[in-house]
Amino acid sequence: MSTSNKDYLNELIAKAKKSWEDVDVEDYMNNLRDMDTETIRCRDLMVGDWITDEHGFPMQIVNVGEDYAYATFDGNEGDYWEFCDKDDKPESIPLTPEILEKNGWWYDVEDMWLHDKVDFGIERWNGRFQCYDINQIKLDSVHELQRELRCCGLWDMADNLKI
Repeated sequence: MSTSNKDYLNELIAKAKKSWEDVDVEDYMNNLRDMDTETIRCRDLMVGDWITDEHGFPMQIVNVGEDYAYATFDGNEGDYWEFCDKDDKPESIPLTPEILEKNGWWYDVEDMWLHDKVDFGIERWNGRFQCYDINQIKLDSVHELQRELRCCGLWDMADNLKI
């Protein structure tokens, strides 16, 4: 990871500490730095994150452990789906313009996705979404956008994202 990305993450840690209660922010952000971006580990998810099963069925995380996570979906409340790092791994939901629009983002003339409540823009570059700020942070999936929103203190917006 480049020095500029590490500096940017350190700035996010400082901002997050002000708004996160009962969360070990240092440990959470260190895990993000070390995370293999191709594979989602259960412990790197948070309650409220949107993921899919191996068949692409969207679910929202309700509980997270070291190597497992439980998720639910509309009509299945109380009978949770279990994911684990060994057998039934969670998969990401690709971020799309349709998902951004459902959640109040709009596309402006500067080729940027913007939102009234967010102080960063999202840019699509070479087929990938990136957070447009001092540094470029990859946002290929919905749970990565949710993580970025939480780092900005927008927990409610992240947890209530529409898919």
